[in-house]
Amino acid sequence: MRIVGLLLVAIALSLSGCGWGKKKNQMTPEIQAYTKPEGATVRLEGQKFPYCVWYNPEQWIIFDTPFDACDEVSEWTLVLIDLEKQVSIGKDVEKRAFAKTYTYEEKNVSRSAYKDFVQKKVLGQDKENLVLFKDLGSEERIVNNIKVFAWKFLVEYQNAGSITTYLYFYSDNEGSVAITTMTSSDKLKENEKEMEEFLNGFCLLQPS
Repeated sequence: MRIVGLLLVAIALSLSGCGWGKKKNQMTPEIQAYTKPEGATVRLEGQKFPYCVWYNPEQWIIFDTPFDACDEVSEWTLVLIDLEKQVSIGKDVEKRAFAKTYTYEEKNVSRSAYKDFVQKKVLGQDKENLVLFKDLGSEERIVNNIKVFAWKFLVEYQNAGSITTYLYFYSDNEGSVAITTMTSSDKLKENEKEMEEFLNGFCLLQPS
């Protein structure tokens, strides 16, 4: 009788343990927090929305200043280079990755609405040459005490190869901003660290 009792206790403990494990796995994972890297010593500021980005001038240089681009919502373009190899910003400089900032007038845009907007824009830009649009995953993050939507996706074109974009998106009652980084997909592994560090320089300008 004692053995039977012990068996029942063991089974009960086993079942309760399984139930706890299942409950624990179903819990929402904690949002990860990030801060700007130590090497990010230069700050650029948005002109249409109160955002800023700290970046490392030993890695990134400004390629286009605000409003030089044809895209109305694009403000800044930076390029990732190996500074010691740079002589000029001419054709001989290897551009490892690009970073761009985009501002939008739309307020309090949800992450699902933003994803839908981007996919429609990409899919509608060059339908004939588009081979693939692949969502590589997304999550919420806390960056410098700001909650952002982090998203990575791949786009492949017949005439331009495969490009991977990694971005942070933020929206509030003043508008929206996307900080994007992109590189050739086959170069992602060697450039991803610098791309993520650039994104982690995202900040908001304090009202005066």
